[in-house]
Amino acid sequence: MNKNSLIKRVIPFFLLVMIFLLAACSEEEVTETVNDPDQDSEVETSGVLATVDDTEITSDTVEFQQLLGLLHLEMVRAEGAASMDEETLDYMKEFWDQQEEQVRNINHTLTSMIRTLAMEKLAEEKGHTVSAEEILAQYEQFTEQYKHFPETQSLIEEYGTERFSHNLEGYTKSWLMARKVYEDVYYDVENDNPNMEEDELQYLASEQYEELLVSQMETVQVNIHSLEGYH
Repeated sequence: MNKNSLIKRVIPFFLLVMIFLLAACSEEEVTETVNDPDQDSEVETSGVLATVDDTEITSDTVEFQQLLGLLHLEMVRAEGAASMDEETLDYMKEFWDQQEEQVRNINHTLTSMIRTLAMEKLAEEKGHTVSAEEILAQYEQFTEQYKHFPETQSLIEEYGTERFSHNLEGYTKSWLMARKVYEDVYYDVENDNPNMEEDELQYLASEQYEELLVSQMETVQVNIHSLEGYH
């Protein structure tokens, strides 16, 4: 069994979707859109690292996004440690270590946030909305997941429980909006391929979502400010 098929088998669908929405991009993709360096002094004061059209990405939201990545990675590690045999677990540790490096990389995190915001804007253009009930239900699903793992609880407490709850509410709306675009793509793929297996449907939908994302990125104005001092 190759590494990609093994990874698909051991990561639950909701995590695949989460990881897909946080998909890694090269650092070059971030730095290509750097704006006028004359704005750097203002950015360092305000904490704004980037803008997507009129939406600001601050150092605080980047830190929170990195925390989310670490939380979900710790969940996957814990589930893997509980269910995998020693050989499989050793095989996956390298992959998880690579994922952690990406999560902690400011360029990766900032790029993933820009991508999610771009798809949120596409969802708005398509007429999608999310209700308060949807946000609450997804918020509770996120928090319920974290309760079952001591590692995630420790990370949240270190970050600050109240601060985490506040930032999670705003993140949940963006996540749901971007997911609605993915669900549109998945629905079309499923209708076009009624006999396709689930993992193949997910893979094809992810590919088409990525193509849609590339197209959407051409329609938004992205400005990256100084990342000096961030890692």
